[in-house]
Amino acid sequence: MEKVILKPEPVLVTPEISEFRLSFIRVDSFSRLIDPAAPLGFLSTPELFAAKYLSYLKGEAEVKFPFSADHFWQRYLGAINLRQVSPRSAVSHLLPPVESGLLKLILPALPEVKTWVNGYSWPHGSGVVLSLRVGKQMKLEEVGDLGALLRHARLFAIPGNLKQLKNLDEVMDSAMAVLNRNTRKVDPADVQGKLFSVVTFIARRTEGCVANDNLDSLFSKVMNSLLTFKYDWQEETVNPSEIILGNIQEEARELDSTTPGARGVVPGHAIFHAKRGRVVWFPENFIDSVVLKKSEINHRNGCYHNNLTSLSMQIEGLGALVETIFRKLKQGRLVSSSMDAYGTYAVMNLVNLYKGEGTYRSTSAKEQMTANNMLPTLNSLCEGYGLAGIEPQKQVKKEPETKQYIDS
Repeated sequence: MEKVILKPEPVLVTPEISEFRLSFIRVDSFSRLIDPAAPLGFLSTPELFAAKYLSYLKGEAEVKFPFSADHFWQRYLGAINLRQVSPRSAVSHLLPPVESGLLKLILPALPEVKTWVNGYSWPHGSGVVLSLRVGKQMKLEEVGDLGALLRHARLFAIPGNLKQLKNLDEVMDSAMAVLNRNTRKVDPADVQGKLFSVVTFIARRTEGCVANDNLDSLFSKVMNSLLTFKYDWQEETVNPSEIILGNIQEEARELDSTTPGARGVVPGHAIFHAKRGRVVWFPENFIDSVVLKKSEINHRNGCYHNNLTSLSMQIEGLGALVETIFRKLKQGRLVSSSMDAYGTYAVMNLVNLYKGEGTYRSTSAKEQMTANNMLPTLNSLCEGYGLAGIEPQKQVKKEPETKQYIDS
């Protein structure tokens, strides 16, 4: 009789995270277009914008654009490099000038956290992105605790003034004030945007980690904690997030290919999402910190984080313009010809991003616009501009099944 060898049940192991990144996005919208006399006043009209961009291509302008930062802009603009982007395309895509290093920040209590703050400008508003890189061996539950601290605690300081600590909201206010010096004076009618967050796990270690029978519950709670940033996340009983399936899983392998059907589904990959946040968990792309050399960087997950952050920021920026125009028209107010032209471009780009046609493709774009109730405004303006809008998703009535019988 053949001896039967029972295979042991798989052991769930709590992974130790060795690197993850967080980006917080805020876009403020103006009640009117940027001041033509401001340093970035060329954004006030499409004609001046095109002329300045042409000067930039010739190396005659000091202004910078974010194209080389990540792959999102390549796919969004449909070009390999900026030299292939015409002035007309830059204007019609509302490519925002970028100001890197708006603020120099340190976290005295958390030296393992590195930060960078960039500012982006549109004709109608300003955007600030605060990104943090956490490089520290941590248990999964410690990531949830640290996320809440980074979001709410007074941890941030400007070098040379370590006694005056700020929380994240105060840092965003300071960065926005610095950015707006180059755009316009603050107007009481301006609308301050709400934060949008993107969190991506970059590297982990499993060797020697402790077995955990409650991993599924812990994992779910940590993912949710990085969407809500609550201190009492471990006591949370309501699940505010969902998993985006389908295209999001497919995007993981080919890093957002623009060719339909070119991607493959990656089991276990997911993006958790709430109305104002994303958490990216792509385990196949992790680099094990045990074998990771100092010179190596996990480009795949890091690149995807940059892509998703830029996508989310551009949707916030274009959406702010669309909402401003819709609000003005609803109040019976006139819209300038420049704002009307920019509005047409914003609507076209948002519709393309939603449909994933001729641009960067991501299910996250569709979810972001839907969750933030952009679709009614988009469709209303599309009708006014004579453009094809977004078809509302209709409930399909399921017909009763009809069985066919074969006579015997």
